[in-house]
Amino acid sequence: MKVTVTVAARLDLVAAVDFYDSKPERRGDDVLADFDRVVSGIAEAPRRHSLVEDSRPGFEAREGYVERFHQRVIFVILGEEVFVITVVHTDRRPGAWHRRLDTLQ
Repeated sequence: MKVTVTVAARLDLVAAVDFYDSKPERRGDDVLADFDRVVSGIAEAPRRHSLVEDSRPGFEAREGYVERFHQRVIFVILGEEVFVITVVHTDRRPGAWHRRLDTLQ
């Protein structure tokens, strides 16, 4: 299935990479590699991923995980397309990403 990573999600990813690159271990490249693996898995079988518990009604929002870095990759399935709408740390307040859904309507 075609996967589009939205501009907002790309900016989230850049922020995560910058954060991990600011640490002594400089793990930004690892974040990118893990993100790419998650997106590949989403493209292969998006519905294999869990439904998002903190979604809004009317959206088929699902999530993959960049487990080593505790990042949720939240995506929405619309017809035959998948849109990654955010990359957010698991500690973020549930539903903080909902405003991103408005850009899909």
